[in-house]
Amino acid sequence: MVPLITLLLKTKPKGASHGKISGRAPGLLYSVLLMVWATVVVVEKRIKLLAARRGANRGLVVLTDRYPQNEILGFNEGPLLTRLTRVPLWLRRFEANAYALAHRLPPDLVIKLEVTPETAARREPDMDPAVIRERIAAIPRLAFPGARVVSVNAEQPLADVIHAVKHEVWRLL
Repeated sequence: MVPLITLLLKTKPKGASHGKISGRAPGLLYSVLLMVWATVVVVEKRIKLLAARRGANRGLVVLTDRYPQNEILGFNEGPLLTRLTRVPLWLRRFEANAYALAHRLPPDLVIKLEVTPETAARREPDMDPAVIRERIAAIPRLAFPGARVVSVNAEQPLADVIHAVKHEVWRLL
């Protein structure tokens, strides 16, 4: 459904990260669709968080490529409904509870892959350059309390990045 809806919306409202972005606030259709999408995402995040914790408690090594965060609203893997002004309170609470769960179940290790805005733009050509700069500037503020946080320079050759990441993972074991 997302590709079809994307075709119908010529521009995306303020707060979107990809495609042609207008300065206008989200309209009713976009808001309703984002509420549905946020609800699906929250249910999925909650299921995955609990499954990951169960696995870790059983001694498994659980690797994810992203982790929910509520430190910076409307940002990477953060709550989506903060972009909207008119959302039912019960739905805001429902979403907030899932992100609070992620906060209560912090990962053991967070690896931040650092790149320049130019590299990020090459890897995400449909992303607005201003959003790229904003996100890269915000990454240092993501603290993930309770987790060991390590930054890795992802401008290095891929083999070096993989080696650095593996080194940090194996240090935990």
